[in-house]
Amino acid sequence: MLHLLWEYIQKVKLNCAYRGYCCSAHQMLFVWICGTMCGQTTMKDVWVWANSEKVRELFYYEIGLRRFPKYPMFTIILGKFDEISFEEEYRNWRMLFLPESLKEKVVSFDGKTIKTTTNRKDLTQSLHIVSAYITELGLTLGQLAVNNKTNEIPTVQTLIKQLDLDGTIIVADVLNCQKKR
Repeated sequence: MLHLLWEYIQKVKLNCAYRGYCCSAHQMLFVWICGTMCGQTTMKDVWVWANSEKVRELFYYEIGLRRFPKYPMFTIILGKFDEISFEEEYRNWRMLFLPESLKEKVVSFDGKTIKTTTNRKDLTQSLHIVSAYITELGLTLGQLAVNNKTNEIPTVQTLIKQLDLDGTIIVADVLNCQKKR
């Protein structure tokens, strides 16, 4: 499973150049994803977890990671990735674990405001995301950030188009049932 994740992570594009003094940006993205899958909830938690001896051995064996950057550099590196490219490649990897047919599966669409972004001075408003979630499998199919100048309706419509949902049962808030005038 990890080798497949590594293949997809290496395809994620960067927004700007990164030369890497001790590791590649893609190695840090891989570390972050593995940390979140292992239950780490903050970037600091992921960094501390990844610097434990056993976990470092795993990353050396799996992706050839020899040294970890200091925590501030870890966060800077993760900020260099293109969010759209990341979402696309991560979604492609997750799709490997789905049954061949999603027919008659329930896919729930819901928007949430990320509370930790509420008081950030560098954001004009809180980050709001829309998620597509397969209830029976407990799996998130995809997420998109809602554009600051719109509501979540166009974002839900975009996410539905990006995902192949033929034959699925779609559940969403009533606001997504509006007709065009």
